[in-house]
Amino acid sequence: GFSVCLFVNMAMIDNVMFTPPSPNHWVLLTGAISSDHKVLTPAIAKKISNDINMAEMSAGEDEPDIEYDLEFQIFTWGNKKYTVHHKKSDTKDILNYYYGYVAAKW
Repeated sequence: GFSVCLFVNMAMIDNVMFTPPSPNHWVLLTGAISSDHKVLTPAIAKKISNDINMAEMSAGEDEPDIEYDLEFQIFTWGNKKYTVHHKKSDTKDILNYYYGYVAAKW
């Protein structure tokens, strides 16, 4: 029941070779975020976070080998719809390009 706008770096959408590490674009989230083809609920997000934390502790690594897919659809200026799909190893890239959101209920 909310409209959600994401503040991102355009590289999340266009796979630009170089972009400054800063937010530069607002997009509208047009549907649910999914992980491994399931709607990303708070419970699933918490499980992913716990899996990452457990892998870090057991492997003594900053970047464990936890893999999952994220997919979501966005609308951006120019009447364009994009599906952002980052496969397992690229998921951290989404977080590098995401800077926050604004949500409003109408």
